[in-house]
Amino acid sequence: MSPSLPPVTNPPPDSPRDEEAPAVPGLRSWGRVYAAVIVGFLIGLLLLALLPRLAS
Repeated sequence: MSPSLPPVTNPPPDSPRDEEAPAVPGLRSWGRVYAAVIVGFLIGLLLLALLPRLAS
């Protein structure tokens, strides 16, 4: 008779689920907040690069 195997337990998740959600409406995770900040920064840089061309 073969020995019985112990029950398989799920490993703990990489990040704990007890961290608070960001207080930014429409963005439900910190990754989306970071992405919005980076995209906003790049759009700002693009507008600053185009400003001299538009002013002349």
